[in-house]
Amino acid sequence: MSELVERLQAKQANVSKQLGILHAAGLVARARDGNVIRYSIAEPMIFELCELVCDKLRRDAERQLAALGATGTREESS
Repeated sequence: MSELVERLQAKQANVSKQLGILHAAGLVARARDGNVIRYSIAEPMIFELCELVCDKLRRDAERQLAALGATGTREESS
């Protein structure tokens, strides 16, 4: 969890709470290794879902950028 806290620049309590919610939903698995609790993706389909969402967001951003570029070009031509 400390790696997530560092990467997300979030408070440990917030990350812990969210991991608990994800675990309760069956999306992440957890395993104790001494004093350390390790989390992992419980369902491999989650990776595919994330890929689909990221691809959609990327396409939307590219369309918006292209639309802004077209608008800027028209305004510059005026």
